[in-house]
Amino acid sequence: MRTLHRSVVVKRELSQKAKLSIYRSIFVPTLTYGHELWVMTERTRSRVQATEMSFLRRVAGLSLRDRVRSSAIREGLGVEPLLFRIERSQMR
Repeated sequence: MRTLHRSVVVKRELSQKAKLSIYRSIFVPTLTYGHELWVMTERTRSRVQATEMSFLRRVAGLSLRDRVRSSAIREGLGVEPLLFRIERSQMR
């Protein structure tokens, strides 16, 4: 994940649209691999959310110091929370 972060998200040459495409096609499947079998403890939820938001903050060009809410970042990028997708998928 760090390699993906360094090689893609930090690059200013890539548009936000391209970065979101990489998020959807590489980052999400990698992060959620095997999620049907996970036991969703509070620690697991926290880690998934922190990893996802770290990636999305960089895509949006923000940092934690900018003090922008996660919901505002997701709304601005048009991305639904990854935990919703995981929980929906686990209920099937």
